[in-house]
Amino acid sequence: MLGFGKKTALVAGLGRLESEVMTALWAQPEEASVRELLPRLGRSLAYTTVMTTLDRLYKKGLLTRRKAERAFVYRPSCSREEWQSRRAGEAVREFLTAPGAAHGAVLATLVEAVGPGQEPLLAALEAKIRAHRSALRAAEAGRTEKRERTAPAEKSQ
Repeated sequence: MLGFGKKTALVAGLGRLESEVMTALWAQPEEASVRELLPRLGRSLAYTTVMTTLDRLYKKGLLTRRKAERAFVYRPSCSREEWQSRRAGEAVREFLTAPGAAHGAVLATLVEAVGPGQEPLLAALEAKIRAHRSALRAAEAGRTEKRERTAPAEKSQ
């Protein structure tokens, strides 16, 4: 996934202008109309170009909108961090569910990407692994218990 901050950097999964629009909207706490957003984009764009881009982002579920007088005003439907998390999750799931996926290589790459001074990330990962493992065990125990409860009823029929 490409990073944020650079003018040419893309928000993964979005085109250049979509990325610029989302970055501008994430940088402000209030909703914005096309007219309010135009000067924040840092380049000359047609009103209709930005309006179309906002509409596409709305249809993708990245923006909410409401009618204010004669125009729509837009607000991100998720934070930048939530978007990054969603995209990272999609990418990892895609790797892990691909036929012949090298699961160990994917996981090793994630762990090895942690650099000096980022050790707390490994601790957080370990905690998430423990919590997820516990949740999986609890779910499996629930399924086993349900099967055991329904099995005698099925045999008596």
